[in-house]
Amino acid sequence: MKYPLATALLALSSAPLMADVYNVEIDGSYNEAEIGKIESDVFVLKGSYFFGGVDDSKGPLAEAAFIDRASNVSLTYGNGDTDPGDAGVEEFGVGGRYVNKESGFIFSADYDLQQVDFKGSSKAELETFRFEAGLYVVEQGALTALFNTRRTDAEESSNSPSNVEKAKQYGVRYAQLIDFEGERSLKVDASYVYTDFKEDDDDSVSNLDIKADYYFTRQLSAGINLGYVFVSDSDTDDAPRYGINGKYFFNNQVSAYASLERVDFDESDETIDTMSIGLQGRF
Repeated sequence: MKYPLATALLALSSAPLMADVYNVEIDGSYNEAEIGKIESDVFVLKGSYFFGGVDDSKGPLAEAAFIDRASNVSLTYGNGDTDPGDAGVEEFGVGGRYVNKESGFIFSADYDLQQVDFKGSSKAELETFRFEAGLYVVEQGALTALFNTRRTDAEESSNSPSNVEKAKQYGVRYAQLIDFEGERSLKVDASYVYTDFKEDDDDSVSNLDIKADYYFTRQLSAGINLGYVFVSDSDTDDAPRYGINGKYFFNNQVSAYASLERVDFDESDETIDTMSIGLQGRF
């Protein structure tokens, strides 16, 4: 069988819609990016285990873990290639999120490693540690502080020294689910992240993002995200970022989603376009 995961998830989609508690979530996606003349295609598989299970009966199915204040651990693996260059792309990730259901305290930590290998002639990797801590300040609203460290290591050939660049990121985020009449609701997620490049005191990047997902029913949502990238380097343009997304649950166990996003550097006439489609299963 060529696509066992997709076949299993589609088979589960015929099950009846009913409230349930799930412990495991499996997410498989195809991700495409186009940066100038370079394209990449990456398949990503992510598995999450939720301690104590997640009750999905309280609101939109996509927001069940957020509403139920669930804690989890997760593993991620991605594999793909680029064109031109025919470079191999691999991604490894591990993470965890703890939420105290009573006090609403939140802490999460994630590690991600992305590697690009240009057929042995050169290679590059991006290593990221992410930390987030905060509190549910209202029943369905959380305020958190963000801290990330990023290390980029580029090697032009096997005989050349590595070019290492380090950066630190500081940010703040607020997310809230607002309920309306019936099954309708709105999830708003706003964040600001400042990136400080340690190797150059003059270079920094700031990202301001606002995302909104409207739930027509517990199963169906459509969303938009708007953002802006502020770059201190005079040789690089500031850029708006905008995108759309949608998600549909066939039942409580299986869902499909898709998203499109563009970063538009107006002055240089360059863009970064990304697209993602995926299937998700819960057990």
